[in-house]
Amino acid sequence: MPRKTTIIERLIASSIALILFFLFTGFKQIEGHEQTKVNVLVIALYGVEIAKVEWQPTIDHLQSSLPQYEFKLIPVPPIELHRIKELVASQEIDFVITQPAIYVDLELNFGISRILTMVKKEGLSEFGSTLITRSDSGIKTIKDLHGKTICGAAKLGFGGWLVGYKEMLDNGFDPYKDAKEVKFLGDQTKEIQAVLDGVIDVAVIRTGMLEKFSGSNRINLDDFRVLAPKNYPDFPLVVSSELYPEWAFAKTRNSTNELSKAVAIALLSLKKDSPVTQKAGFQEWTLPYDYQPVHKLLKELHVEPYKDYGIITVREFIAQHMTETVIIFVLATSILLMSLKIYLSNITLSKEISARKQAEAELKKHVKELNRAFDEIKTLRGIIPICSYCKKIRDDKGAWDILEAYICNHSEAQFSHGVCPECYKKQMEDLDKEQKETEQSR
Repeated sequence: MPRKTTIIERLIASSIALILFFLFTGFKQIEGHEQTKVNVLVIALYGVEIAKVEWQPTIDHLQSSLPQYEFKLIPVPPIELHRIKELVASQEIDFVITQPAIYVDLELNFGISRILTMVKKEGLSEFGSTLITRSDSGIKTIKDLHGKTICGAAKLGFGGWLVGYKEMLDNGFDPYKDAKEVKFLGDQTKEIQAVLDGVIDVAVIRTGMLEKFSGSNRINLDDFRVLAPKNYPDFPLVVSSELYPEWAFAKTRNSTNELSKAVAIALLSLKKDSPVTQKAGFQEWTLPYDYQPVHKLLKELHVEPYKDYGIITVREFIAQHMTETVIIFVLATSILLMSLKIYLSNITLSKEISARKQAEAELKKHVKELNRAFDEIKTLRGIIPICSYCKKIRDDKGAWDILEAYICNHSEAQFSHGVCPECYKKQMEDLDKEQKETEQSR
């Protein structure tokens, strides 16, 4: 007879079935309603708190336009570039709102790609740098900046330094070498005030700042002079440099094409001067511009990410040109060995030539000495016909010459006449005899 099921066992079985039901149905439904998180990093140019005030309306607009996603704003100051790179590299970021220089850095190193470009008020999607000084400073051109004090917003600030820095270099002035001092004040408001107070001679600010401060009655434009002013069609702001594309809205590799397309459409749908864009200080978003001019500028200035641009180490050269390097090494070694062999041969040959020259010199010396000896010695040879009585000698022509004349003509000998003792004695005896005979005859 089968055992009856107790109430406790039925409760246990029901509980297990209920748990299994939630595991395979309920939890999946909850998961299906979970929103995908989307992190948007923005460069907090004027600090984190100001960035939150300016850009949170944009995040709210994306949230309302795409409710299936959960958008989060992550503001990071540009001075924390290492943290920005870490966040992008770790795939924690889906989109980046950034100024051109940082965009180029992230594009080159982490493969982010622009999907939109910012349009400022009056429809301006490009900007540059403005070099300003006090109108009574006496500074009229960039060449007058030698020995002056110059300031920028930050060393890696784009419109607030790098663009103006390039303009100064193009005019033959290097502020790091030719200026009295270069300062970075961190805030373009401080830059303008420092020039106005006479603390700084020249400031590099981004275009539009003078007009912005003048419009709010904070400054009088007549108190400033713009150095190296340029004119561009449809660009009404005072500018001292070339123009470059505005801030970029870029997607990272972590963002899907579907999400990127939806975000781009949502931002492009914002009307001109909507409360959202006005809060962030611009007019609207437009299709992306070409940022190659920014790449070119950073290359010329050797600024990150092109700090070592054009500089190739020996190891890099060998790695890039292994075959050519081996060929060059073999040729160089061969040439070196041949040169060494030729050098040693030349040394040996030089020694041989030197010894030969010395031997020739000695031979010439001996020949000269022998010639001199031969010239000094002349020998009489053969039978000499001489008279038995007068001792005259007959020459080849039959003439009779005295002994002295014949010898002088046939040799280099010279005669020195004297009297030998025997002749002298005999001569003296003959002389005495002759004298006695003379006296007797008297």
